[in-house]
Amino acid sequence: MRASFFRTLLLIAVAFPLTGVFNSPAAGGVYNRSSARKLNLSDQLRLGLRARSREDKAYIERVVREVERGQISRRLVNAAYSYAQRKRANYPLPYFRRALEFLTARRC
Repeated sequence: MRASFFRTLLLIAVAFPLTGVFNSPAAGGVYNRSSARKLNLSDQLRLGLRARSREDKAYIERVVREVERGQISRRLVNAAYSYAQRKRANYPLPYFRRALEFLTARRC
């Protein structure tokens, strides 16, 4: 009886991870990101920074135009965006604005 109990326990321990419960996105597992929709820079900034007012949207469009013209590198914008996202604010746009101003001033 004891051996059958341990066999059953071993079977459950081996079979349970194979069910995929731990790999679901809801559980924080890894999933295929290549199938995710890729956003352009304007949409990424507008949605990720939670632009609310017309002024916010105009500022984001100005940043996108400057990136397209080569006046600001995309790398600086991504760094400022990552910083603003890490602040975990309900409204990350001011953090993005300050970080981008700091990085562009430091670059010159």
